[in-house]
Amino acid sequence: MAGLAVLAKEKGFKVTGCDSSVFPPMSDQLNKYDINLIHGFDEDQFKLNPDCWVIGNVATRQMPIIEILLDNKVPLMSGPDFLSKYFLLERPVIAVAGTHGKTTVSSILSWMFEYSGINVGFLIGGVPKNFNNSARIGDEDSPFIIEADEYDTAFFDKRSKFLHYKADIAIFNNLEFDHADIFSNINEIEKQFHHWIKSLSRNSRLIVNKNSNSLDKVLKKGYWSKLDFFNTASGWNFKKMESNEEQASSLNKNEKFQIFHYEKKITEIETPLFGEHNISNILAAFIAAYSLSLDVKKISKSVKHFLNVKRRMELRAEINGIRIIDDFAHHPTAIRETISAIKQKYFKKETNSGNRKIKKNNSRLIVVVEPRSNTMKLGVMQKELSDSLIGSDLVYGYAKGIKWDFSKVLSNLNCLQKIHYEITDLVDDITNTAKKEDTILIMSNGSFDNLHEKLIKKLKTK
Repeated sequence: MAGLAVLAKEKGFKVTGCDSSVFPPMSDQLNKYDINLIHGFDEDQFKLNPDCWVIGNVATRQMPIIEILLDNKVPLMSGPDFLSKYFLLERPVIAVAGTHGKTTVSSILSWMFEYSGINVGFLIGGVPKNFNNSARIGDEDSPFIIEADEYDTAFFDKRSKFLHYKADIAIFNNLEFDHADIFSNINEIEKQFHHWIKSLSRNSRLIVNKNSNSLDKVLKKGYWSKLDFFNTASGWNFKKMESNEEQASSLNKNEKFQIFHYEKKITEIETPLFGEHNISNILAAFIAAYSLSLDVKKISKSVKHFLNVKRRMELRAEINGIRIIDDFAHHPTAIRETISAIKQKYFKKETNSGNRKIKKNNSRLIVVVEPRSNTMKLGVMQKELSDSLIGSDLVYGYAKGIKWDFSKVLSNLNCLQKIHYEITDLVDDITNTAKKEDTILIMSNGSFDNLHEKLIKKLKTK
């Protein structure tokens, strides 16, 4: 909604809005665009008498402003409907769907266009560092890139958001069970994906991750558009390029890989991102850009200069040899992949390179996790959460507001676990425990009560 507010402001609307709590980076973006934020949902806001009320899916019945709007039979428009009618109808649309990676793929793809000299429009659920904005209109004749979320649209429209987007290119990055607050099982989510595919033109292009069993099930229900698979030898795939052990010991080394279409080599890519999941994300974005005939050399080169997204494995500080990394991961699969990527990047085993011995990194991986999403709060993935944390040396669980036994979930891990209910106690414990060469990985899809800055400040005084 913060990104949508920016688009509306760029289009010439006078924009205001309300919410219960807004935190960086979105609060910074609203301030940057001089968009007034009213805290709370009081009915006095009805007196503003705007031309259009755009309702986000955080809004519910019994909020005073919602009740008075309904009492007065005011027309309500959802965010996705507003986006579709005012920004998408006259433009090519690239929509990025999937349980994981929507923000990263959308950001990479937007940067590929930018690097190619095309002022593309986008609306992204994070802030790409190459743009320092989550949204822009771009040129009216350029494509518009949108995250296509499966979450419901508004309290008065329970369809998935992506059903509002008539995509010319739709990327299906993966599909797993999530959003347990609105979906009972994976079959219900698959049905929404099928409905969306059924609404897309025969001239549209579907770019689908072959590694996803659920996406296979969706396609078996029927599809009517052009189809490209990736992560398969029978379609688009990648091969990592080997590096020698001395290069592998460098924390600053980039990943290098080759992209193939079936057995035909298309290009080589170098990227500062790390982790298999990010190579897959880059591959998905590349296919979309390639299908629109962007220059292969330019889009390949652009990836080397992609700065990632804020709060995606973001190194926030390094204090007295202690790294603090912030990540948005909140689903067990995302948590597992993030931990794997961090260990690959920062933790090296002892090896021999010629006559030179590379010493083992003896630091610890300290993981701090807040189960904040609605799915995690409901506790429906406790076993998966426990498994996803394997590989950590020490796990801190923040259990405030959690109604299931977090300590029991962590007790299955073969490492030290600690549970806290107050941020102050959590900061003090981490500060007293962390030592030189440790890596602290903080994962939450919320502000985490500004834990990162509090920890940084405390460590500086240690």
